[in-house]
Amino acid sequence: AARRCELVYVGSAQVTAPTILYVPAPEDFARTFTVTCDDRPVTATRDAMTGRVEVRCGGAGEHRVLLQGG
Repeated sequence: AARRCELVYVGSAQVTAPTILYVPAPEDFARTFTVTCDDRPVTATRDAMTGRVEVRCGGAGEHRVLLQGG
């Protein structure tokens, strides 16, 4: 099975909050993962307690966030 999630959305210049993803525990998803925003690598870490990963990928226009298990 592919360990991949792609999210496409239209952003707004007024929204400054990060995009929040849920990433399952390493034993259920992948030990490592990468995140890109509009095909550019971004630094993102998983909160071990909640599984949340905050991704800064905003501004006006269409955006594509890609999460891939390593």
